[in-house]
Amino acid sequence: MGCLLSPLAPNLRASERAYLRDTAGTELLLEDLTPRDLGLKEFPHLDDEERSTPHRDHALPLQERWDQYRQERERLEEEERAMILESLREHGWVIARAARQLGLSRTGLASRMSTLGIERKPKST
Repeated sequence: MGCLLSPLAPNLRASERAYLRDTAGTELLLEDLTPRDLGLKEFPHLDDEERSTPHRDHALPLQERWDQYRQERERLEEEERAMILESLREHGWVIARAARQLGLSRTGLASRMSTLGIERKPKST
């Protein structure tokens, strides 16, 4: 369980403190942690809207939850596709420049393009 907290905590001791606080052997939730558990003096200020996490209604049947997940995933992929195309057009279809703007590696962007069905623009002669 301590390993799951490692990406959140800036050092091993903070992860260990969080792990040791979980004496019941149950799953730790973020709301169970103190700022010190994460190596912080205090939590950053967040208003109620920012603090809220995506709500998953587990009362719904699995099939409905799955359908909602797929619809959300498709929506996000369309949004990602539109942003990639916008960046490519902005940079004259130079993948390295578009990747830099998006914070991706050139090969990472090429991979996402392939996954999303974006074909490289043919060079004009």
